[in-house]
Amino acid sequence: MSESQRLLRLFWISTLSKGLLLLVLLSSCQVCGGGSSNTDSGAVTVRTATITWVAPAMNVDGTALTDLTSYRIYYGQSSRNYNKTITLPITSTLCQSKGNAEVCSYTVSGLGAGVYYFAVTACNAAGKESGYSNEMSKKMD
Repeated sequence: MSESQRLLRLFWISTLSKGLLLLVLLSSCQVCGGGSSNTDSGAVTVRTATITWVAPAMNVDGTALTDLTSYRIYYGQSSRNYNKTITLPITSTLCQSKGNAEVCSYTVSGLGAGVYYFAVTACNAAGKESGYSNEMSKKMD
């Protein structure tokens, strides 16, 4: 990896519901070169957060989860005060089979400098939404 590229990662596991683990990867990427910039070096900063999680298989009551329809990624620059939401329908490009698990991933782009806080929820066909996952935070330089 060149000096003009930096990748930071933060891993942790959080719980959406009983017996459900959410594995999350958060990264920020600073890519330099080309385009307009506010720096003398001509660098362009692109900040993203890539969130990766294992799809839930179980409802809170322990029954099989068979009607999962979407996920929501909540984020903002104040802890537990999310001012942005992304709703992600379940698609073959969002989640992929990896061994015995369905692994889902999404990249949030267009982030400015500062600290961002993220949480994920799962939604079913009846419109019910899980509680927030544990909150994640990442400082974007």
